[in-house]
Amino acid sequence: MKKLLFLLLFTGGMMVAMAQQVVTIRQIQERSLADLNACNDDSPFLDSTVTIFAVVVTDGSIEDPTNPGSGNLVRNAPVTTHHNIWVADSIGRPWAGIDVFHLNGETNGPTTPTSLLDLVAGDSVKITGTIDEFRGTETEIFPTSVELIGTATQQITAAPVQVSDFNIDMNIDSLQTGERWEGVYVEFYDAEVDNVTVTGDDRVFIDVR
Repeated sequence: MKKLLFLLLFTGGMMVAMAQQVVTIRQIQERSLADLNACNDDSPFLDSTVTIFAVVVTDGSIEDPTNPGSGNLVRNAPVTTHHNIWVADSIGRPWAGIDVFHLNGETNGPTTPTSLLDLVAGDSVKITGTIDEFRGTETEIFPTSVELIGTATQQITAAPVQVSDFNIDMNIDSLQTGERWEGVYVEFYDAEVDNVTVTGDDRVFIDVR
């Protein structure tokens, strides 16, 4: 009985340790070329609870003034759906960025002990949350805790990329060269706008080549 009890306690301790494992965003995002050739771009940490240390790339107070509550929001603005920010563990590097997504109405507000709304670009944070895939395409972390470590101490710069990194002929996705930039702050160069479309829910789609 004592041996059995020890095993159960040990197993329980291992489960807690696994639930709080510290990983990098690169570990969450990166897939091998073989995986990408097989169209497998889901995070290897899908459905896992992890802790990351990262730099905030987008201010938490950003809001679309024509559609309050549609995405990120200004404090005290009407809230209807969700808000999110982007963070990175290495500014401007491939595989280094991720979307932090929070559904409104969850317990304790945006996140605790720090609110996403109070974060600004350059802040250093510790985030614990669950990894998910938005419609099977974009890796996200659903935070249960966000802790401010340092205030606006790092410079945010975009990584230069080309449209051809993401699409080949006939607008076919190129996972092999584009997937690495998912969630990363980038700047397109040598790009030409083909079309701009505004949908019924005020989403804006810009086609470039």
